[in-house]
Amino acid sequence: MSKLYIGNLSPDVSQELLLRELGERNIDVQNIVLNKRGFAFIDCNDLVALDKAIEKLSGLKINGKEISVEHSGRHFLILKRYRVFRLIGNFFPRKNVSY
Repeated sequence: MSKLYIGNLSPDVSQELLLRELGERNIDVQNIVLNKRGFAFIDCNDLVALDKAIEKLSGLKINGKEISVEHSGRHFLILKRYRVFRLIGNFFPRKNVSY
């Protein structure tokens, strides 16, 4: 199962509203965990369904606010950190490194 993060939700968004928006876009979900602080986690069946959900939900406005949609989960966070450190490493090359 793959997790999807949805952010920038207004406090009055309900689970029923999210289910309706996802259903209108033919996105099949297993579970929704909604936090009133403005974000939700959604379980998708697999990575293919997750990528399709991100594609369909990007740029969507719910209650007048454009939501942010991205992968959630530990392996995606590790990959993001690796890319950032790799980018920083290119700007600050190491000195006196022997292998």
